[in-house]
Amino acid sequence: MRVTFDSNTWEKVFDPVDHDWAPVRSAISGGRITGFICEAGFRIEAIRKRDRTAYFAEPAMNVQAPLSIVVIDGKPHLQIMSAGPDDERHPGLPEVQSSKLKSALAAGVRLMRGGA
Repeated sequence: MRVTFDSNTWEKVFDPVDHDWAPVRSAISGGRITGFICEAGFRIEAIRKRDRTAYFAEPAMNVQAPLSIVVIDGKPHLQIMSAGPDDERHPGLPEVQSSKLKSALAAGVRLMRGGA
C-alpha cells in the first residue's frame, strides 16, 4: 500500500515520542506500507507562521538564464534556463521539524518532488 502523508499528519506520525503512530512507522520500516511526503510543503511549512507574511511578501526567485547558444556535434542548442525559489533566503527547517523528517527518512519514507 502506498500512502502520502500531508503536512497535517506526517509530523505526528514521525514524532518518535508519539507511541500511537508506532504501528504505522513499523509498517513503513517493514515495507508493508510505502510512505511519501511531498517536499514542496517544506517551502511553506518550514516558515514559522509569524514570519510567513514578511517572507512571502516579496518572494525571491533564483533565475538562471544565460540564453546562450552552444554548439554540440555541429548543431546549435539553446542553453538551459531554470527558475525557482531562492534557497539562500529560506531559513531552513526548524530543529523540531528536522528531527521528525530524519525519523521519517530513517523509516523509509520517500520525498515526492512537486511544484511549489
